Amino acid sequence: MKRILLFIIALLTLSLSLSAGSFLALNSFGKYNIQGDIRSFSMGGTGVALADEYNTSLINPALAATKDRIYLNIGETFSSYSMDYARFSDFEPSGADFDMPYMNIIFPLPVKGVALSAHYYSPVNSGIELHYNASENDYVEEVHYKNINFVEFGAAWRILPSLSAGAGVLYAFGNERNEYTIVNEEFVNDTTYNKWKYTYSGVGYHIGLLYHSSLFGAGISYHPSFDISVSRSFNDAKIPPDTEFTYPAQWTAGISVTPGEWTFTGEFSTADWSVTQYHDYPLEKMSRYSVGAEYDLKIPYKRHGNLKTFDIPVRLGYYSQTGFYQEGKEWGLTGGLSLFPFKSVSSARMDLFLSYGQRETLLEDHFEGGEYGYQENFFTIGISFSATDKWYK
Repeated sequence: MKRILLFIIALLTLSLSLSAGSFLALNSFGKYNIQGDIRSFSMGGTGVALADEYNTSLINPALAATKDRIYLNIGETFSSYSMDYARFSDFEPSGADFDMPYMNIIFPLPVKGVALSAHYYSPVNSGIELHYNASENDYVEEVHYKNINFVEFGAAWRILPSLSAGAGVLYAFGNERNEYTIVNEEFVNDTTYNKWKYTYSGVGYHIGLLYHSSLFGAGISYHPSFDISVSRSFNDAKIPPDTEFTYPAQWTAGISVTPGEWTFTGEFSTADWSVTQYHDYPLEKMSRYSVGAEYDLKIPYKRHGNLKTFDIPVRLGYYSQTGFYQEGKEWGLTGGLSLFPFKSVSSARMDLFLSYGQRETLLEDHFEGGEYGYQENFFTIGISFSATDKWYK
């Protein structure tokens, strides 16, 4: 019962994901290009080769084959931004986002070494409202909202005791709304209102390989490029025909080393976003390097005269990314830990995540024209809840 209540609370938390934040979300089809779970986020975004009892990431679909229990993990991140945007000369905007809700499910089958998985994450949930005043009765309002989601259903097979393979079907969907209100009472006594709406959908696939032993792991994940169809409307009138753009292929490769109580990870990921023609926003090839470390801290204590230990896995990480955005640069320092607050449910876990970093790019203003330098400092916190169970003996 406590496990069920745990996830009801988490689901209620995700339902409150109202947002207003980053300008970058409005200029790309995905804000971070980082997937996984709160544990992998806190290790620099690594996770493609993490095959242990703490892992619930499905960035590599082959990881599911290492589980012999049902895993359910649900989480959310919240970011606060301070922005320096050359488009605005009189003030420095700031904002905040509930920006990465996700849910991972791993479901092993009675057939040894075979598991099914399901993964949902939403890399863009953002809204921005801008108000320009020329005078008291003449002003322009912009309202921008965007939501992008991915769902993946996969299967994994342990080919050999140390080698697994996995594959999944990936479905992308979302919507976007851009509204412009121009009030000019001084000269023409008129108000102009325009609303553009976009609906997105596309289907692709995802494959992965994993080698793991008690000391070393190596993983690779790949999804080919696939087409995203776009349905458009202007002031609620559909604009035929539907258009499409290419969501780029992405490679991710990584290693993990586990000497004793330590785990060290390294990862490289790349995707050529320059092939994507999305709203005429200039995107570039993305490359990201990530490293992470975890230490399984054991705190001794006595209970009823017996010496026991209390485990707190603690984590640190760093990543550096170039590209994706026009002349984009990004880095982040990450950290986190795990707690086991539900004493009567030994398999239940709570993961916490902190991150601080910076993004830089050039953004085009498609309403007024021109390119402007943009810098964003972000502070992100995250939380997830995990539970496991075994449905067959």
